[in-house]
Amino acid sequence: MLSVALSSTLFFGSTTIAHATSQQERSALTGQLAITSAGPGLPGTALADVRATPGVRSAVALTSTTLGPSLGVSNAILPAQILTGGQGGGLDVGVIAGSLSALHGDAIALGRHRADATHARVGDRVAIMLGDGTAAQVTVVAIYTRDLAFGDALLAPELATGHQTTPLLNEILIQADQPPAEVAGRLRALAQRYPGLQVGDSASLVTANAASDELNNWLGPFFVAMMFTFTSIAVLNTLIMIALRRRRELALLRLTGATTRQVQSMARWEATLIIVIGLGLGLAITATALVPLSHALTGGFRPYVPVGWLAAILGVSAALALVALAIPTRRALRARPVEAIGIRE
Repeated sequence: MLSVALSSTLFFGSTTIAHATSQQERSALTGQLAITSAGPGLPGTALADVRATPGVRSAVALTSTTLGPSLGVSNAILPAQILTGGQGGGLDVGVIAGSLSALHGDAIALGRHRADATHARVGDRVAIMLGDGTAAQVTVVAIYTRDLAFGDALLAPELATGHQTTPLLNEILIQADQPPAEVAGRLRALAQRYPGLQVGDSASLVTANAASDELNNWLGPFFVAMMFTFTSIAVLNTLIMIALRRRRELALLRLTGATTRQVQSMARWEATLIIVIGLGLGLAITATALVPLSHALTGGFRPYVPVGWLAAILGVSAALALVALAIPTRRALRARPVEAIGIRE
């Protein structure tokens, strides 16, 4: 059915993207600890103090930013991150070429999809537009695969200096060489110098990032529900009109000897067949759209489809279709066959 195809494609497309993003974040954040701020962010000196804390093997900082239309995109901004510290902190963005240790000066690392779109390779010079509209020529020093979680590009901090709304760091990722609980206790002491500093583990950072996108998590299902409602109304009207136009046909069956129970049984089987075929076609259309999306995002052919939501969509669609076909049929059977046979269609 149209309602099943549209709603399933939109809803499960968003769940596939969200799940792939979460999986990339969990795979990438292999360090034991993460520092965030209850305020707008952390000053750059916090990274140096974290690195000087006993028990910290390495630490890097991430700050969200954007790039203007560039790198093959002419009409939209690109999500990006400023990576301070190069390699370390247990951060694994899935580098497949080059190295993040070279991410300094006018250097940039590109996500695999963005690099493919611009035919860029390690060592190439590419033109970008920074978030404030400044044009720059930069050198590609690495290409990585986990671009859903970390954006289309990772920028060297020197490249972004002077072009940011704020120089504050969003989060610091830490790899410890001592028991994490002990290191976390020492890091919490830095809150006296940096009010609002919070110490947690990598898993809590992934959870916090997911919670920060709560508005989109709510709006997505809302718009899908609205579209499902409107398309369902259109489909139901069509099914009701089809059922009402069969009054003469049903009357003819009864005049030729079929009982009311036999006609009702036939109508139920027809309705079941229509529903099964409709749902099957809807699922086939959905799979045709979602499987390529999943392959493009994750390399696999299994989109993320929560079973409960799928069952709800199919169940509601089937119930609505059954009602739309059954009620007009019952109403048509209430009329006397000799009167119904004379009704013009």
